[in-house]
Amino acid sequence: MSETKFKGVHFYWSQKKIENAEKFYSEYASDGSVIFDPFMGGGSSLYAIRERNLKFIGNDINELPIRIANFNCDKLSDSDINDLFDELVLLRQKLDFHYEYIVGEKKITFSKVIFSDLQKLEINLLSPNKNNPEFLSASEIKQFENFYKQRYISYSEKLHLLPNEELIVNSRIAIKTGMKMSDIFSPITFKILTEIKNCNLSEQFQFVLASCLHLCRLTDTKSQSQFPYWIPKKNVVERNIFDLLEKKIGQLKKQLAVTSIQKHKSFESLIKAKSGAFLLNKPTQKISNEEIPDNTVDLIFTDPPYFDQVAYSEYLKIWEFFVGAKSFLEDEIIVSQRKMNPSTLDDYTREITLAFKVLHNKLKRGGKMAIYFKDSRMDKVGVFLKILKECGFQMVDQIFVSVKKYTYKQNTSAKSTIKGDSVFIFSKGLNASINTYEVEPSRHVVIKDFAKRYLVNQKSAALGEIYNAGLVKELFDNNCIDSLSSSSEVIKNLNDICKYDEDTREYSLR
Repeated sequence: MSETKFKGVHFYWSQKKIENAEKFYSEYASDGSVIFDPFMGGGSSLYAIRERNLKFIGNDINELPIRIANFNCDKLSDSDINDLFDELVLLRQKLDFHYEYIVGEKKITFSKVIFSDLQKLEINLLSPNKNNPEFLSASEIKQFENFYKQRYISYSEKLHLLPNEELIVNSRIAIKTGMKMSDIFSPITFKILTEIKNCNLSEQFQFVLASCLHLCRLTDTKSQSQFPYWIPKKNVVERNIFDLLEKKIGQLKKQLAVTSIQKHKSFESLIKAKSGAFLLNKPTQKISNEEIPDNTVDLIFTDPPYFDQVAYSEYLKIWEFFVGAKSFLEDEIIVSQRKMNPSTLDDYTREITLAFKVLHNKLKRGGKMAIYFKDSRMDKVGVFLKILKECGFQMVDQIFVSVKKYTYKQNTSAKSTIKGDSVFIFSKGLNASINTYEVEPSRHVVIKDFAKRYLVNQKSAALGEIYNAGLVKELFDNNCIDSLSSSSEVIKNLNDICKYDEDTREYSLR
């Protein structure tokens, strides 16, 4: 299948590969199977059903993922693209003056500004828009910069006149006391976004705007969207909103070749159809039997919330403010230290348990559940797996899913990094956990025995691969996982029997 069949507009965190979902569906689902993703997020699990006779139920507590999924289910037409460009032209005509500067006899707009020091407004690079005169002299660029700084200061002084919102303090995600929505944007950008927000936008154009919001923030040159409230101290970038919108609409032309996914308004409608999707927008732990009857789902495939790792609802306050996509803190399953309505580990444990009890009820007896899980703290993995066992699920397998790129954090902690994902496979109604040893062993024995068996066949492997290809399952099956709080003890045991290659970041037996 070609890539264009699966691609959609993606601007959500933790977006998994669609190809991974396709592989799992090929193995664990057949024609007519009902697949359920209770924590759908960006929707990669949904897009993998294109051109397949599969029935999909997607759920998310927040509204933005549902909007993304709805948009990507539909096939775009040439007229849709033309209408979006026409709407952009009208917006430019109305609001582009915020970016315009008169230098001599030239009317100039900028595409991007990079500040070496944002506090002092020291400009490192000022890129004119592509529609500007081809040549600007050094004196014209200097004059342009001076005009820009004056406008930046002027708009800063008028921010109090605009609708704004004070953010909930949470130092973990870089929200400081007194921080407002406007603080993560340049004053010029915030002014334009406020005016766009008040325009009568079509539903499709509002979605395109939503897909650009993470780039409208003050970012670094790499646009790290994982940290929406973090503002870099060096090389801070402000981008022209209209250039971003134009580029995004142009990219949508790729969607013309994508086949649509039929959308259903109820479970009953989905079941009667040959294929398609039914989307829900609510907390998983509150899904009722009327919405999804018990014992009707063949396969659950999902990427659940991992303790305190991604504060989705708090991040999504940006999208709620500008495009009205509601986010819900109250029922979100997370550990969060936010100052208002914090969510503790006990809260997380209680709510994730309720959610998986609901999922256990929805799954048919003998049905499978495939769950992504990635955390270097083995004690947390142990807590998570115990919750699933208490809810009635039995772990039958652990599969390693490789990834090509290392994150910044993984590059700065090369030896202890966990690259790649682990997918745990569970079953309902089948007792599949098997203790490998006659007498309960120590965790040191389990780690070394597994590493020896695995590396005899694989010759060499990275730490993440060793973890995710079965070590976690073996530790759990033999009641050894709880006392492992980090990867350091695993590394210590591997060092006893292995040699480590700094270049490949892989272990091999001595």
